[in-house]
Formats: sequence, structure tokens, C-alpha cells
Amino acid sequence: MSNPILVKLGGSLLQWRELPRILDQFISSFNDPLAILVGGGILADCLRDWHQTHKSTEESSHWRATKVMDLTSDMVRDLNPRFLPWAGVFPPWSDSSPNRMIWIIQPSRWLECAAITGSDKFLPRSWSTTSDSIALKLASEWNCSRLLLLKSCDRPSAVWEECARTGHIDPVFPLILKTINPLPEVEWINLRNFVPPKASP
Repeated sequence: MSNPILVKLGGSLLQWRELPRILDQFISSFNDPLAILVGGGILADCLRDWHQTHKSTEESSHWRATKVMDLTSDMVRDLNPRFLPWAGVFPPWSDSSPNRMIWIIQPSRWLECAAITGSDKFLPRSWSTTSDSIALKLASEWNCSRLLLLKSCDRPSAVWEECARTGHIDPVFPLILKTINPLPEVEWINLRNFVPPKASP
């Protein structure tokens, strides 16, 4: 099996009309097994508003947010017939997995299992943990060679702590980076500026 890749699709891209076409072009540029984790987008924003209005606990909001990620993953799966749903605790790929397989991850079950086993100790059950940190932890647990963060903007700084300070990633992300060994290659990609590679002559 080739080196698996985890792609984190930012929630800010979910309302982009070009998403189905550009995402298909993007994933088609890889030959390795690939899984996609989707952020909560405006659905998570609605949950934040609920939390602030009704003063629900941080932990209860955290678990609701994981269910929102299940929902947005299911929505994105509907965009492409090549996308395969996956809600398992263990990685979807195996030594016999063919290349170019693409799974859409519904993460709530994996997170619930991580909470039971204690392997989520670096993922606070609060709003400080977003889908970026969940993707990083998942990429590590599943031994992914790369984590590709698909965003709506260019990376504001080469320093992850500065990206967290400006709100472009969550504050937990730089902390988790320091706990992972070996560390997958982490790359920030502005999907709105993606240009498909030219086909070989």
C-alpha cells in the first residue's frame, strides 16, 4: 500500500459553488489512498450561537460539534460518486487497498472511542478544539504520511502559533504538533487558488 493521506476540508469552503469541481480536480492529482475529514462550517457556527445563547456546557457542545462533522461529511460525500463513507474507529485502508481510493470520514465514533481509551487527552472537549486539531490527531493515529489542510486563504504565517493567534487555526493545533512523533507532513493549501497540474504529454 502507498502512503495514505488525510485531507481536512475547511468548513469555509462548503458554500463555495466551485467546490465539487475543484475538489475533484484536487483529489485526482494523488495516487495514494486518501481520506477526507470535513469541518463544520456554518452548521458549527449555528451550534456556537446556541451554546452562547443557552449556556450549554463546553463538553456537550463539543460532542454536538462532532455530530455536525458527521453531517457535513455526509453532505460532501454526496458531491462525488467516488467518495466512500467511513465511520469506523480504525483506518479504512489496508495493505490490499488499491490506490486512488477516497473515503469521507465521519469522525464521531472515533472520537468517542478515543475518549473512552484516553487517547484524546490532547483534544480538550471544548470550543478550543476544532476540526483542524481533530484532523491532526487522526492523521497521527492512522499513520498518515501527510495532512493537507484545505483552506479559503493563504497561510498567514510560517509559524503555527502565529496562525493560532490570528484565529486561522485553533490554539490546540500547535500544542498537538509538539506531542506527535513521527509527525506527518502538514501542508496548508488555499483550495480557491488551486490550479490542476498539467497532464504529461
